[in-house]
Amino acid sequence: MSGSLRSLLFHQRAANWAIGEELDPPIHDTQSFPTLSFLTQVMQIHRDRLRYLSYSLSAPVIATPVFVFLALLEAAGVLDVILSIVFVTIVPRIGIVRSARSSRLDYDIPERSARARPFMIAIASYLVGFLFLMIINAPVLLSGLMLAYSINTTVMFVISPSWKISVLAAVVTGPLPFLVFKLGPAWSLLYLLVVPVALVRIRLQQHTVFQILAGAVLSAARTWAEIFFLVPFIPT
Repeated sequence: MSGSLRSLLFHQRAANWAIGEELDPPIHDTQSFPTLSFLTQVMQIHRDRLRYLSYSLSAPVIATPVFVFLALLEAAGVLDVILSIVFVTIVPRIGIVRSARSSRLDYDIPERSARARPFMIAIASYLVGFLFLMIINAPVLLSGLMLAYSINTTVMFVISPSWKISVLAAVVTGPLPFLVFKLGPAWSLLYLLVVPVALVRIRLQQHTVFQILAGAVLSAARTWAEIFFLVPFIPT
């Protein structure tokens, strides 16, 4: 091979290298490390499932069985149950979905700055629901639970912009005092329902242990105060 040809080939390879073109394409990591690639995919699937579980534990979803159970215990009418579900579940859920889609965020709305709208929709819905339940003379505990939802959600709304307190933990423990009050201290074991919720949120790195404890304890304590100091004054 002549010197001029060698020089031409050398300069061509140098030019290819300079613009990022490699003569021999690299072997992808998925071929070199198939096990690592498989583990990565499994971890991503696991994380996605945890995220969907977190979505399913939102306030409107948890509120439905609590209200239905309390309505059965209080022998409430069908209209009481329907209105409760509409104002504590359906309307707030629509607010969450619409806000998440308009902001292009996950349904748990991780951006605190984007939570104002769904919070305000939920608070307004709970207050309207409370008024309707009073108008139709629904059982006092059912009306009281709706009022507690509006107050507790307002408190979370005030705290959230400055500190990432666990709203989900508060959602789990907040309504439980009404069931414990109605059924007796043995039903305090229901508070353990917050444990799997806490594990999911910690695994997703959404909250610290302290943030979860603060949400759970403050919400339950506030609801007990509402039962003893507010519910007795609800007109019957």
